[in-house]
Amino acid sequence: MVSTKSTVLRSKILGGVGGIAVTAEEVKAWTRDAGREAIKDKSVIYIYHNMVDARGDSSSTESETFEYQQHTSATGQCFEKDALDLIYDNTLGQPWLVNALGRELCFGKHAPPREHTITVNDVRNAVEILIKRRDVHLDQLIDKINEPRVQRVIQPILLGEAIESSATAVEDQQYLIDLGLIRVGKVGLEIANPMYKEVIPRELTVVEEQN
Repeated sequence: MVSTKSTVLRSKILGGVGGIAVTAEEVKAWTRDAGREAIKDKSVIYIYHNMVDARGDSSSTESETFEYQQHTSATGQCFEKDALDLIYDNTLGQPWLVNALGRELCFGKHAPPREHTITVNDVRNAVEILIKRRDVHLDQLIDKINEPRVQRVIQPILLGEAIESSATAVEDQQYLIDLGLIRVGKVGLEIANPMYKEVIPRELTVVEEQN
């Protein structure tokens, strides 16, 4: 079993997937430019805070450990409750999107000053920036949309039409579920989260125009 008892060991492990682990004290000491430089090529950022993570080490308090709370503890920058709710509403907890929004809101070129409480409008702006900029994950997502088997499932969902029930169609649907593009909702298959609902129709329109 690999030990994760120190930030150095955590950082070594995360380094294998393009990530980094830092302490809250280190983050607090970063300038805006230093923060951008430290995370610019990182796919995963873990901020360790002694008080928050010690609570998270206990199964009874594990649910209290969140990256946004760690950022607030480390820097003093707060988030409006409605802003946190909107982050979840837009991502439905999809890890890459949650982290990407966090990086954009806290360290991005248009990130609010540290003394500024992050608001709903800040979150909306960050969502639009990620979509327009086509960050790596979203760019890969767009590549998948060009696949015929993906379009066969996505288009009926967007149009509210019936989806085929053949063996091939079921395989295609499972493929999209495995990719994280769609999920099984209360009334059937649906786009996985609101951010994807913004991206996918835009890109399908571009694909149709190019064809």
